Amino acid sequence: MRLLSRLLGVSLSSTRYHVFNLEKDGEIVFWKEGEYLRAYPPSVDDERSMRIYALLQQKAARKILRVLLKANRGGNQGWTNNEISRITRLSQSTVSEYLSEFRELSLARKNITKEGRMVSEIAGVDRVRISSILGTFESNLVSGITDNYIALWDF
Repeated sequence: MRLLSRLLGVSLSSTRYHVFNLEKDGEIVFWKEGEYLRAYPPSVDDERSMRIYALLQQKAARKILRVLLKANRGGNQGWTNNEISRITRLSQSTVSEYLSEFRELSLARKNITKEGRMVSEIAGVDRVRISSILGTFESNLVSGITDNYIALWDF
């Protein structure tokens, strides 16, 4: 809400007031994740979807997921953690952490290739849908939210 408040040039208390009214009117739903209170569209109505949305708000997670989406192109059977780390320029521990979360959410799985390499790949989910979701997040998420928020209150 602080970022939204700054982007709109509105006080934090005004932003909170309007955001909580949106919740009361059923325009958004809140879900608490750790110390964060996140807002989602009402169509996101299950914990798994909310966790995916929360995860994909992080740039590193989106980078790793993009790499996994490209894995099966050109005969590649997946990427090792080391390869993903090199491609994304993220630490191996960061890659491992996100891959673990992807596996928990059934977005990715581990596989052993014929050569005996332990690789990660997209799980049996719709790749087109994942690409679409990533595209949505990568097209300046905050600007899109801000534009929609302004439109709601611009009478």
